[in-house]
Formats: sequence, C-alpha cells, structure tokens
Amino acid sequence: MRNIYKGSVKINNVDYPFVFSDFLLAISTGSIHDVRWEDIHALSIDGIIELFDYQENKLILYVERYDYLHFGEYGIYASGYILRPVYYGVEDCHNVKITSLLFKHSIINYFFKFEKSTLENYIDLLNEHKEKNNINNTITLCEYPLIVKCSNYNLDFGIMSEIDSFSPSPLSINNYIIVKNENGIEIGDIKKVVLIIKSFLQFISQSNAINIPYIPLNLHISQHNNSFVNDAELYLKPEVENYISDSRVFKYDNIKTGLSNVLKLIVENQICFRSLYNASESTIYHYDIMNICAAFEAQFSLQYKNYQFKEQKKVKRKMIKALEISRKDYPSNELEHFDCILQGFKNVNETLKNRLEIALDEFVKIYGEEDTKFEFKEDYQLFPERIKKSRDAFAHGNLKQPINISVFTDIQLLRAITYMLILKEAGIEDKDIKVCLRKMSKFPL
Repeated sequence: MRNIYKGSVKINNVDYPFVFSDFLLAISTGSIHDVRWEDIHALSIDGIIELFDYQENKLILYVERYDYLHFGEYGIYASGYILRPVYYGVEDCHNVKITSLLFKHSIINYFFKFEKSTLENYIDLLNEHKEKNNINNTITLCEYPLIVKCSNYNLDFGIMSEIDSFSPSPLSINNYIIVKNENGIEIGDIKKVVLIIKSFLQFISQSNAINIPYIPLNLHISQHNNSFVNDAELYLKPEVENYISDSRVFKYDNIKTGLSNVLKLIVENQICFRSLYNASESTIYHYDIMNICAAFEAQFSLQYKNYQFKEQKKVKRKMIKALEISRKDYPSNELEHFDCILQGFKNVNETLKNRLEIALDEFVKIYGEEDTKFEFKEDYQLFPERIKKSRDAFAHGNLKQPINISVFTDIQLLRAITYMLILKEAGIEDKDIKVCLRKMSKFPL
C-alpha cells in the first residue's frame, strides 16, 4: 500500500496494536492468550473491516484470507482503501461518501482503439489543453445503466487526458469506465462493482488474469459545499497478469448492441467464468477439459432453455413404457431394485455429445465451414465425440486412458462455441459475433 498505517483494534474490550501495509493487517496480541481465531474473525462484518489509525485515517479493508503469522501475531490479508480526513480539513470520515469509481486499463483502450471517432477525440482533448490548460479533460463516449443488488448505477465509457509526470510526453490519453451513483455507493457494494467490471474486462479479452493496479474513488464531502475530491484509491491485491494483445480484445462496435445484456449476464452470474478459461496460459490440464465442458453446458442450458433431443426422447418414452409393462413379470423380491433402475432410467437426459453437435452446427452457420476448418479445426466434425469420451473418462476418474492429443486443441473451438452462446444470449447479431469469434481463432484479427 506504499504507506504503513498503525493503530489499535479493540478485541474483548482490550486494545491491541495493528499495522496495515502491503495488503497485510498484522494484529499483535503479545503474550496474552485469550485472543482466539473466533475473535479475529469477528472483526469483519460481511467480509469488511473498518479501522482508524493513530492519525484518524479510516481504513476500509476487504478480507481475502486469515493467517497465523507467528506466536502472538495474527495476519489478515486484505485489499482496501484509506480515507484521509486531514487532507480535506474534515473532522471525521462520516461526512464523506463515495459517488463513483474510475477504471483504467489497456483492455479498455483496446476496446475503443479502432473506433472511427478515436482520432477526433484525441485531437479535441489536445485542443482543450491548448486553449484552457486544464489538468484533466474528459469526453463521454456512451452510457449504460447498471443494476447491482437493487442499486441503480450509471456506467460511463469515455476518454480522458491527464498531465503525466512519469511519461516523456506531457499528457497521457486513456479510455476509462466510470461507475457512479450520486446518492453514494455502499461500502459493501464497492467490491461487487469492481468484480463486475473486472469480469467484463476478462470477457472481452478472453483472459483469466487481469490486474487493476488501483481504482480512484470520487469522494463527495458534504461539509465542503458539496465538493468532490479524487484523492482516495482502492488497491486490489496484485496478480500476475496474462499478456493481452489488442488483436484479441473485442471491439465496442461489435458488441455495443448487446453490451447492456452482457453486463446483465455478468451481474446475474449467468456466465461461468470459473470454468471458461484454462488455469494456465502455457499448460493445458485434465481439469481444463472438464471446466470448459461445464461452462459450455451452463451456457447451452441458458440459450436453449426448452431444448430436448426429440428423437432420443421418443425412443426413451417407448423403452420406459416397455419396461413398465414388463414389471409384472418380475418376482416381488426384485421389484424394489427394478423400480430404482426404472427411476434412474427416467432421469437420464440427453448426452453432452448431442448438445455439442447442435451448438457446433449453429457455430458453423455463423462462422462458415471453410473458415472453421482453417482457423479452428480441420476435422471439427469429430470434436463432439472426442470431447464427450474424454469428459466421461475424467468424470469417472479414469486418468490412465490414452487421450487423443487433438482433444487439447479442441478446447479452443469449444471455448469459441461457448462465447458464441453468450453473445447470442446477449442479442448480438451473427455478423458481429463472427468478428468477435475471429479474435479467438489461431489467426486473430
């Protein structure tokens, strides 16, 4: 966190010193033994800890995990931000509320990079500086509503110019996303909003590792004539970010018609992010195949809500009827087992292979047969059977069965098909879906 914040925390009516720095809150209890893990966990309410240091700075911490550092010292790893009332001449932090969060990342720049108006916007911002010599200038590009847990937000995409002290150029110009609510954003909702935006950046870049270094918070101070101050920043625990090429990032023009729906799917947890990407960029593991199958089936069920394999259902209905008729031929001591097997048979659903074939047909209609062969799989027609056999083997713990090496490259096609289902659910037109899927091929645009 670049600074060390020291204060005391009350546990069982006893004050213990704490130090918060570099995402670690260390609480020292000395030789006193009446502090238990339950007492440490009780410091957080809904995963949030609020503390004051010796300078009356307010610390808002989002708990990641707990740790026992060594004898007499407990550790809480947390992301968070600091409110410094002394900077604003405010007696305490109760008159301060957060009204917006500002996100900047190279992915957002790539999202708008080839827009027709991008160059004109850059020129307009430079002229603003030339004429008015302002420190910051912004242009709003588009706005979308965002509803999170019954709270209404405005989500603005825009472009910003700033004086840059750390660059050879006097100005830096970047695209941004601002999430705002003039009535104030609840402390418990800030992390939720951050994770939604982070998931959106993951989605449009097909990357499972996004590191947002800091997020400026817009502070509304009621006792200062409704002034706004951009001095607090939310710091998230850093992670090793995947290399992200602008050629792989979806462009605003291609998803703008369904962007609201994409955000809605993310908010409503309708995209299986945990299973959508490989665990590693350099290695494909057995469980990556299981995961992408799970992500595919989740999106298939959403897109084809009333899907049933008609021919299979027809045959299944005949077989169940034949079994029920033959029930009278079984001795009474076997009927209990017969009924268990019959009930299990009734619960059997269509296979993964059938679902893959249906989605693959839809994919080829959008992408084109020759393009599918050239950019994804030459033998794409065989991939449903390969995926199904491998998934079934792994599901039953058979890791010794030889795996067709082509299954590992099938993952790329299956992920593209899963993205197709998400984009179709969001209402994006087929021609734009194809452009997006091209960025997932071996030869991205």
